Amino acid sequence: MIFHLIYVSSALRPFAPADLDDLLTQSRAANLAAGLTGMLIYGGGNFMQLLEGPRAAVDAAYARIARDRRHYDVTLLLQMETAERWCGTWAMAYAAKIGQKDIAGFVNLVENGGAILTDLADDHLARRIMNRFIDGNR
Repeated sequence: MIFHLIYVSSALRPFAPADLDDLLTQSRAANLAAGLTGMLIYGGGNFMQLLEGPRAAVDAAYARIARDRRHYDVTLLLQMETAERWCGTWAMAYAAKIGQKDIAGFVNLVENGGAILTDLADDHLARRIMNRFIDGNR
């Protein structure tokens, strides 16, 4: 089984593209080593992240993330297990609003209509949660 976790948080200060690039480089390396995949969304000074993989690895990553002083108000939104990964092989996909296209792995949510996790049904809770976050941060 694959364990999925979605949380939101607020950045202590705005993240510049270079800050996000550093965060993503660190996250991708740690996730790859732990067998995790996921997606990070940043907009309006807020983060939403989906982590998935073995339960122990997801729990350990979330505990580390919750202690990170670059953000606050870390709030868990969803935890569930499924038979398959939602994010395929993404060590950490990244999505944001226009203006940060120079970051590796970037997906422009405005141009792409905010549709993410396209393998999930439109009414799937995880997809609705993440799309609502995107819509609120346009």
